[in-house]
Amino acid sequence: MAKKANRKSVKKNLPERVQVKVAVDATEGESLYVNHAEIMHGRHEIIVIWAQVLSKISQAQLEVVQSTGELRVQPSVQLIFPPTLLPPLIRALIAEKENYEKEHGKIVDSEK
Repeated sequence: MAKKANRKSVKKNLPERVQVKVAVDATEGESLYVNHAEIMHGRHEIIVIWAQVLSKISQAQLEVVQSTGELRVQPSVQLIFPPTLLPPLIRALIAEKENYEKEHGKIVDSEK
């Protein structure tokens, strides 16, 4: 019978942290077009709900919008991640925005 390794000796031989660069293969996986996001948080997570709001809606949807002032759509995807990812995500989004604007011009803020 093989001898069991002592857990303490195994842990001593391992580095505390290993530097790893994650490379995502963007040719794999599902792609979704979204044009609406709602963001919220819980104690231990940030939640981003993405949806696609169509430019043309049905007559029934139009009647609901006219009576309630609300267009209900199904989420395309909900991303739930730890708050520790928020600072690097914000930095990456700012960098991509700056690169986009250098190449294509200023992005117009649709909220203003």
